[in-house]
Amino acid sequence: MDDGSLKSNTSAYIFCTDSFSLEELQILKELFIAKYNVYPSFHKQRKGQYRLYIPTKYFPTLKKIMEPHIHVSFKYKLQHSLSNK
Repeated sequence: MDDGSLKSNTSAYIFCTDSFSLEELQILKELFIAKYNVYPSFHKQRKGQYRLYIPTKYFPTLKKIMEPHIHVSFKYKLQHSLSNK
C-alpha cells in the first residue's frame, strides 16, 4: 500500500509503477479513463521505467475509488493531499 504519494511540485499523485511495462501502463490508463473518467499521464524514470501520474483535479475521484481499500495506517496519504478538496 505504500507505492504512491503526492508530488507537490507537480500537483500530481504518483503511483510508483516502475516495474510495469509501458504497454501495461497504457492498459491501466485506458481503464482509468473508461471506468472513472480520470486521465493519468506517464513520466519516464531512469532505465526506461515509468510512473503513473494523476493530476490534482482528479484527486476527489481518486479518493472515492481508493479510500475504502486503504488500510487506516496509510489513509494519511489521501487525507493530506485531499484535505481541501
